[in-house]
Amino acid sequence: MDRLPGEIVVDILSRLPIKSLMRCRCVCKPWRNLTYDPRFIHYHLNRSSHKNPNLILTSTICIDATFFRTQMYFLEHHHTHNYTCTDVDFSLPNFEEFQVIGSCNGLLCLVHRMNTSRICICNPFTRDYIKFPNPISPSQQTREMTIGFGYCSKRNEYKIVEIIHSSTLGDLRSEVYVCTVGDGSWRGIGNVPYVMIRWQLASKVFLNGALHWFSELPANLIVSFDIANEVFGVIPGPGIDVGQGSYALGVLSGCFSITDSSFRDRVEIWVMKEYGVEESWVKCFAINFDQVGWNIRYIRILCSQKNGEILMLYNNQLLLSYNPQTMRLGKVSIVGLPSWFEAVTHVGSLITPSG
Repeated sequence: MDRLPGEIVVDILSRLPIKSLMRCRCVCKPWRNLTYDPRFIHYHLNRSSHKNPNLILTSTICIDATFFRTQMYFLEHHHTHNYTCTDVDFSLPNFEEFQVIGSCNGLLCLVHRMNTSRICICNPFTRDYIKFPNPISPSQQTREMTIGFGYCSKRNEYKIVEIIHSSTLGDLRSEVYVCTVGDGSWRGIGNVPYVMIRWQLASKVFLNGALHWFSELPANLIVSFDIANEVFGVIPGPGIDVGQGSYALGVLSGCFSITDSSFRDRVEIWVMKEYGVEESWVKCFAINFDQVGWNIRYIRILCSQKNGEILMLYNNQLLLSYNPQTMRLGKVSIVGLPSWFEAVTHVGSLITPSG
């Protein structure tokens, strides 16, 4: 390839999946230097974003009351409709004590399971990571936290949002703090009259430059946080009661979606065709239990593939693939898949937490 024009080399390398591209760093110095070029990094990210989504899986075993062991896996979808599941050899100290709470442009946001003030942003394939200082403590009262991670394309900034709920008797409020990756400090931006459903990946999603959560109090609300302007809003729902446990937020073909598992005989999928417009909600499809032969309550949409099939997670135990055209639902059998896991969609990239 020494005789190929530089633009051809760039075009070829930018099409490679992240693990193959990382191996190319060992081929020669020019290729290594190329993979550190910001223009190439964003070119590769843009191409990777238009391919079939991959998944980061994390499986956690509770050793005792104070110690967890976490293993990370990378699930790749290939053109042959097959999936492969491989271990991610990540070198973050004490990684086994962290859990993934978000993924954006190849970066993962990790939070310590026992101490939520310990937060880390990392790229599991370049092995770069940044630890963050302890968030500002608004009081010594009982606190529960909701944490989100998103990207501002206008300023090319990544931000962590921490919403702290003070649950003392007679005082139920949420204080909001924001940390821009690279700044290394937290900024208080005031209080909000919402308490978000915490920790569950099914209760939050990043889309259109905003984080979204189900609200626990007041109930039946979808609350948004605009990453660029740092303001909260409310997204109108499809006219159903979005209570705890039976509903999951998701993104389906680039659109905001809600999975409704509150029925005894079916699961309904709602999609917001035009973001923020209440009238654009449509019931995209329903999966009847008698149609598939078994009960699939409590599923969460993970992503849609280029062939139209939808990948779902059932009860943190099974990956399911659903074809809306044929209405066929099947289990995705993958060698090496753990028996219990959490999953987030992930685009493998060369983006580093330091920018």
